[in-house]
Amino acid sequence: MCSGDAHEATKATAGNVARIHITDWLSADRLPSHRRIFNRLSRNWLPLDAKEEITVAWNNNDLTYAGDAVPSASDPAGYIEADDNTRHVVYRGTDDRVHALSFDGQWHHNDLIATGHPLNALGNPVGDAWHFDHQHVVYRGTDSHVHELRFDGQWHHNDLTGAATGHPLNATGDPVVYAYDVSGDPAAIYRGTDSHIHELRWEDGSGQQWVDDDVTEVTGALGHPPNAAGDPAAVYHWSGDNGHHVIYRGEDGHIHNVSLHGHSGSNYQDITGAATGSPPDAAGEPTGCTGPDDQHVIYRGLDGHLHELVGGFNNEWRHNDLTSAATGAPPNAVGDPAVYIGDADNSQHVIYRGLDGHLHELVGGFNNEWRHNDLTSAATGAPPNAVGDPAVYSTDNTQYVLYRGADSHIHELSVAGAAATS
Repeated sequence: MCSGDAHEATKATAGNVARIHITDWLSADRLPSHRRIFNRLSRNWLPLDAKEEITVAWNNNDLTYAGDAVPSASDPAGYIEADDNTRHVVYRGTDDRVHALSFDGQWHHNDLIATGHPLNALGNPVGDAWHFDHQHVVYRGTDSHVHELRFDGQWHHNDLTGAATGHPLNATGDPVVYAYDVSGDPAAIYRGTDSHIHELRWEDGSGQQWVDDDVTEVTGALGHPPNAAGDPAAVYHWSGDNGHHVIYRGEDGHIHNVSLHGHSGSNYQDITGAATGSPPDAAGEPTGCTGPDDQHVIYRGLDGHLHELVGGFNNEWRHNDLTSAATGAPPNAVGDPAVYIGDADNSQHVIYRGLDGHLHELVGGFNNEWRHNDLTSAATGAPPNAVGDPAVYSTDNTQYVLYRGADSHIHELSVAGAAATS
């Protein structure tokens, strides 16, 4: 196993860096009255006409090498344990077991299947952490059940499909795990063999049991959700309606939004059909993020471009073609994107795998002004091309992009402080 210090020396080899020009791309209503712009590296305000060239180095770290871990056969997922900022990455290894990499100053590897003898995995496992010292990893097993690996000081296995009331159907894709915003109770969303979206959620209170809800049976003022053609890859809580939003691609190629347990109950909307600007049908699974006043759903269209649907109150949505809007000639996408919000300025960062196998970033959001960065070319240490979809997370004002490389290793691209301008 390589120690943290030794690996830090390895990843500090010379490479290309991204050079960024800070210009007035923020809208006027986000600037001080005397119109200055913010240098997110020095954390200082600059005059409006200032133009700086800033060097931002994305670092490449081979996590499989650092943790002496099994090579990967799936896309990775990352999450943060908020109590101590420990970073965790889960993936399916070439042995079809669920593996975890954890960083507490150095990287450690753990074969999660080795504890409790749960079934091997199909597809991509995902994880999250909430409450003190509690982690939840869910995945589709070789029996097509949704399984949970839960950590509360030690790892436990739970067959959620087998445990839930209501005889839930088997899964046909990858599940997503999340916690309810108020109660903190865990839930897993997945696409069943009936092409419906199902939620397995823990009912605390007097029930103390797992229950199955058929999300596709929700009927709102705007209609009834269609069957799913893909996985419900985007699940988020929006403070605007206090609902948990499940975003998925329907059999009609449209992006659909189901809001669960919000202020006005559970509701549904075809947001492709509702959006102005003639958005194209989707070719892959969507992702999403939220602000206080709006929701942002990103997806790859049939044209290979990345598209954004922005909506807020009153069920009004608009469409942006991000690939066309971005400066720097971004290539078309060949997989599903990931998105995060910059800590410093609430800018949006959309990460995706391009036709060239590189990881690319589209940064923007204000006045629909977007720019493109080739992260693979910008990173130190000559990271390999990607063969799957990226995942993103952040902690301590540092942004992390995870992906499976052509070498079947899990790689991490990271940048501190200035990710919003990278």
